[in-house]
Amino acid sequence: MIRRILARLAGHDPATLDQHGREDQAPIIHLGWTVLVGACIAGVNWAVGGYVFAGGAASPAAVGTAVAAGMLGSSLVVIIDRSAIYHIDTHAGRWWALLLLAAFRIALTCGVSSITAHAVVPILLKPELEWKSLQLIEEAERKRGSELAAHYNLAELQSAETAAEAAVRNARQAVQIVPPDIKARLDAAKACWAGYTRRRANLIQQGMLAIEARRRLAPVAAGCTRDQAVAQELLDDYGKRARSALRAAEERFHQSGQALIDTRNIVAEKSAYAAEIEQRAITPLSSTVLRKLLETDAGAFFKYWTVFGLVMGLELMPLLAKLISPRSVPGTRIATDLAIAKSRHSRRRKAALEEDAVEQAIRSSMAAAMTDALTQPELHKVATRIFAAKIQALVPIEAFQMLMREIEARELDVQSVISRYPSYAKVLTEAWKTTIDEVGGALRNAPPYPQPEAAWWKNDSKEAA
Repeated sequence: MIRRILARLAGHDPATLDQHGREDQAPIIHLGWTVLVGACIAGVNWAVGGYVFAGGAASPAAVGTAVAAGMLGSSLVVIIDRSAIYHIDTHAGRWWALLLLAAFRIALTCGVSSITAHAVVPILLKPELEWKSLQLIEEAERKRGSELAAHYNLAELQSAETAAEAAVRNARQAVQIVPPDIKARLDAAKACWAGYTRRRANLIQQGMLAIEARRRLAPVAAGCTRDQAVAQELLDDYGKRARSALRAAEERFHQSGQALIDTRNIVAEKSAYAAEIEQRAITPLSSTVLRKLLETDAGAFFKYWTVFGLVMGLELMPLLAKLISPRSVPGTRIATDLAIAKSRHSRRRKAALEEDAVEQAIRSSMAAAMTDALTQPELHKVATRIFAAKIQALVPIEAFQMLMREIEARELDVQSVISRYPSYAKVLTEAWKTTIDEVGGALRNAPPYPQPEAAWWKNDSKEAA
């Protein structure tokens, strides 16, 4: 039983090996062992890879993934290797086609070995991959901060807020101070009133009544009042303008601050979203992390390619074993039988082509002979009479067939009208019956079926005599 399984793994049917001895079967059994070992190795590698990629936890999902991956890896080796080994062992055609098959198998093994190596390497290079993934995450965070700040113009918004804050401070200072020209007018008005007070006091000290003193100094008081009113009006107008400028500066400061806060919130949301994606993408199992590690770490590079070469060699072991071993006796017999069958079919095909050529030549000769014969007046006249007789016989039949087809079509039309108008069914049926009876009578009274001329060849013979 085991030998039959090993023979099937080597690509051969055990039933075809029964007519050979054990010595002839031995190379095939050995190849079956190599395919079995290669399938087991591939199954273990793929199972480990599936377990790692499933999270590596002792969970039903991880175990199920490992089992499914192991079965898939073993199945690939069994299906591909046994097919390649069988074709190499029983090959009976051109050798370049066999070389193409071997090259395809090696390329496919490289791809499968790469997948297997990616599955096994995260276990062998776990510390290095974790360290490299941390580096890449930190680098991504630094780049992300600067790129988001440049994309959303955080520096310009910060400068705008600083400028708006400085404008608010300047506006507040402008509200609190009095311009020199207005202050000079106010001081002049105060000096005017001080001079008015001194002069009124002097007049009162000289014995003038207060009312008389005020009346005498009324023009001076009017001038002082006018100067003070003008200065106060200028001060009030300046205060209004300064307070309006302060309110505008505060509004701009509030808007720039709110814009800066909103932009910072957007940047924070984008950064958090990107960080979440990076945490899922940049892991020790990521191919990007592995590539970066191999580019920067010579030790990891050597370890990875060592594992890759070992896995590839183990998975190519059945094919290499077959390529370096001679063809087996059963394979030679199958290849010989195939070559003989191909030769037989080629001879049969060649004979069939020759028969077709002979038949075509005979047909061409017969056609040429008939053409030459029809050029004679007697044969041409005979052929014309035969064709006319056939036409006379076929025309009535064709006319009758056309008449029956027309009756059948009209029958369908009558049935359609009856289905649409059931109340007229009886009338239509009677009318259609009368029409069919008239057609039948006409056919019965028609002349008999025309017959071709009898013994026309006899007449031709007499005329020829």
